[in-house]
Amino acid sequence: MSIPTPDPIVTTVLPDTESKRAEKREAHLDASQSQQEILDDIYRYRGQLQDSIDQLHTRLSPKYHIDQLKDEFKLAGTDALAIVKGEGKPVDESRAKNAEALVKAGGGLASLIAFRTLRKFAKEQRLHREIRRAVRRGEAREKFEIHGLVEEGIDEP
Repeated sequence: MSIPTPDPIVTTVLPDTESKRAEKREAHLDASQSQQEILDDIYRYRGQLQDSIDQLHTRLSPKYHIDQLKDEFKLAGTDALAIVKGEGKPVDESRAKNAEALVKAGGGLASLIAFRTLRKFAKEQRLHREIRRAVRRGEAREKFEIHGLVEEGIDEP
């Protein structure tokens, strides 16, 4: 099975039929510019076009945007560290906003980590209490599969 290829794009240039524009263009060329001046203009416009293409390529490049984002994040991190140290906010409003958002996000992440750690610790303690009670009552074989050393003679209420 072959993949169909699109037809090549054919560009046709039609002559300017607007007589006033054509007359103005011819009068302008005849009156004021020599062939070297026209070539100089062409080279200048070509250079400007190349600069515009380079700018567009840079703006549309994913690497450029990633580098910009990385630089902004580093700057926000530096500003957030200054806020946490008590050195104050940056003067620029957008930088201050980014730094405050980073500080809030860091605080939220730290809270989630602390909550998860406490929850895990509480769950382990509850399991240890249940195992001790089951061992004391002699139900360990029925409820839990105990691996390792079990202390005997635990006297807890």
